[in-house]
Amino acid sequence: MKDGLHIPDLPKLDVLERYSAFGLTPTYGDVFMLELRLKTGRRIGLPYPWLGQVLYDPPQLSLVFTTGTTVVLEGSNLGELFESLLRHQAVYVQEADRPAKELSGPSQPLIESIAVSSGNKIPP
Repeated sequence: MKDGLHIPDLPKLDVLERYSAFGLTPTYGDVFMLELRLKTGRRIGLPYPWLGQVLYDPPQLSLVFTTGTTVVLEGSNLGELFESLLRHQAVYVQEADRPAKELSGPSQPLIESIAVSSGNKIPP
């Protein structure tokens, strides 16, 4: 208690609670860019209007952009992400670090790797 105010302690989150393979907006078509969050800390934003094709062939989810850029997500339980990409509802996709991989449950979406092959718009 400080100055008569009760400020509750925030719960400590474990690694699994902090990791989310992807984030969604509750409405369809309101997202203009998809953010790729790599475990190295690098982030890449790709515009949805440039998205030409999405292919889900478990365990891979591939995104082909009209610029020639291809993004391949390798992971598990990515069916909901595939459907969300089709509706332009996914805000970001995120690679899991080692602790998140080890703690993830069998039904939790998990992105083990994100590979980007550059077209003419994104630097390697």
